[in-house]
Amino acid sequence: MSGGWRLITVGLVGMATLAATVLLGPFVALVAVAIAAVILAIALRPQMSVYLVILIGLTAYPAFVPYQVTLGSFTIFVYEPVLFIAAVWSFVLLRGRKGIVGRTCVLLGLVAIWGAAGIAVGNPVIEVIGDARGLVNVALFAMVAASIFGTIYERTSLKVLLASLWVSAVVTLLSSLVGFPVAGRREDASLVLVDGGATASGATRLLTAATEISVLVLCVAIALAITGKVRLNRLVPYIIPATIITALGFSRNSVLAIGVAVILAFLVARTSIRSVAKIIGAVLAITLLFILGAAAGAPGAAYVSDQVTAFTGRVLNGLSSSTVASDSSALARQSENAYAGAAFAESPIVGHGLGYAYRPAVGEAGTFSATKGQYYAHNFWLWTLVKSGVLGLMAILICFLAPVLVALRTSDLIAKALAAAMIGLLVSMFFAPFVNDPGNGGSLAVGALLGATWGSIAAVRSHSRVLTDAV
Repeated sequence: MSGGWRLITVGLVGMATLAATVLLGPFVALVAVAIAAVILAIALRPQMSVYLVILIGLTAYPAFVPYQVTLGSFTIFVYEPVLFIAAVWSFVLLRGRKGIVGRTCVLLGLVAIWGAAGIAVGNPVIEVIGDARGLVNVALFAMVAASIFGTIYERTSLKVLLASLWVSAVVTLLSSLVGFPVAGRREDASLVLVDGGATASGATRLLTAATEISVLVLCVAIALAITGKVRLNRLVPYIIPATIITALGFSRNSVLAIGVAVILAFLVARTSIRSVAKIIGAVLAITLLFILGAAAGAPGAAYVSDQVTAFTGRVLNGLSSSTVASDSSALARQSENAYAGAAFAESPIVGHGLGYAYRPAVGEAGTFSATKGQYYAHNFWLWTLVKSGVLGLMAILICFLAPVLVALRTSDLIAKALAAAMIGLLVSMFFAPFVNDPGNGGSLAVGALLGATWGSIAAVRSHSRVLTDAV
């Protein structure tokens, strides 16, 4: 663009901004200009859509930043239009990687078939869409992640993810420290027991759009450190913010996912004693630093002590059988599983279709358990069996588990580390339906890891560059 046309463009944009400010107000004008800037950036460089999905969909922001827009009775998450553009661009980029496109089509085909089945049997259309969108977002972002794996766009995407993690860590930490309102769930970190008691807690639990991607980042980063393929000092910038966000989420499924990933990474990587010693040494050094700080009465020591106490009470002690037996949340999930098991038994082969209410309304009218909770289950695998039966579960496992098994059989440590993280995720999905959390970053997080696993297999087969040089 010549200097004259550039000047004219800037002038027109300035005039439009001024007019919008006068007519609509400064906030609406700012939003309109931001949307126009995003559209222009994507039009000039379509790969920007990938980075924007990370920044919009996987970052924790203050509560006043909108994560979704409501149109009548339907909600659109802000990242979804950008995700669609990124998926189209990725599809063009993926010419020649038919395996990745094929897996994406299987997931989308599953949604189409069982969505149509749900509508055919009379399930509410709005609930069919609600059940479908998580898996659609997983499929689309998996294709995006797979398409950029081993390409020049991978390095930039990881840098954007790193920036997203640090912004999210700061926002989450501020919310925990001073009550700064953040988009997402904010609640007391204690467990509510059926006898009326609760675990001790002076902490606040924060679940944001960055929580689930942080768990998976830790799974991958620790698995990579265990393999010794990537040096620990190159992973620390990712580990620190992801640890802060994960810890302040106080979720037991996060410990389960990370634990399984770590154990599997040790088994498949043939890790040297030196690598193990470095990891253990780093953990002990950080622990010792906290202990010494608390003993010396360092600033923030009381806050850290409260978080550790809450984490121990809710997460670590919350995994014991005695706590689970009296934890109201765990008992509610057991009730969910019983209803889901009964619904599965009624139609085990093909399921009931998307949008099926597998349990009755529970609790006060208008609450989640009395409305959307009838369609939502914390055990993703049982949820899949209820909605799509054994046939649907097999189709999903082809896309989720088969690539993991292939990656574990390769000699590439990057692929094995991603596979270890993926198995950690798959195990945790017995308790946390990451796929069905499109409004909280969950489906994007699953898509990112799934796509990276697909991409690692394609990279090994084509002998292209993998993740090592990009971290």
